[in-house]
Amino acid sequence: MNLLHKKSILECTELEERIHQVETNQLLEKILSLPNFDCDFEVTFEDDYHKEMNDPLFYESNLHRISDFLEARDIKNGVDTLLTKDNHLAFRAFGQNYTARERMAF
Repeated sequence: MNLLHKKSILECTELEERIHQVETNQLLEKILSLPNFDCDFEVTFEDDYHKEMNDPLFYESNLHRISDFLEARDIKNGVDTLLTKDNHLAFRAFGQNYTARERMAF
């Protein structure tokens, strides 16, 4: 996957984080300016803990609901925007850091 930002949100300084967020907002505005159409959102997990426990999830939705969809996820540490090798737009959302033991205690 090709990152569409200069660097991952996890590597940004405070100023770079603001720029990163502006870039993300501009991309979302461009998406919303396109005609709306039905599409599927695929959610996969990359961290070892969740990857072992979860199969990819598929959601039927439409293009203009992408912002709502992202906001409903566990995104405490930001989002990176990427382009896959198949030219699909991908968002890598970074949730709150925790361990498996802490997660099971909730």
